[in-house]
Amino acid sequence: VDFSTWQANHSAAKKKVQSLTRTETREIRADWTSHRTRLADLVESSKHQVLLAVLIASHVGLIIQETDARSAGDKVGAWMHVANYVFLVLYMIDISTRLYVYQWSFFQSGWNR
Repeated sequence: VDFSTWQANHSAAKKKVQSLTRTETREIRADWTSHRTRLADLVESSKHQVLLAVLIASHVGLIIQETDARSAGDKVGAWMHVANYVFLVLYMIDISTRLYVYQWSFFQSGWNR
């Protein structure tokens, strides 16, 4: 299969999945409050997804630094402990928001939306 054929097939499949997702989301949201709908729009937005990706990448960088320091026998600074707690709080805010928005359907999705 050449690249252009693969790209065309991939684009068509991606559009189909996106349209199914939008349809399912609209059906689910029919009885939601406006606050819950706005939060759903927020957590599903591409800006939010990029922010989470940056957050995760930053946390990975911190974990690498912490691991390197520990393996070298160096003392881990207090700022690393504080930063880990900040990441934990941010992750908890995200998961709590998603649980509020999607409730039990959160657990039915393989990707947890």
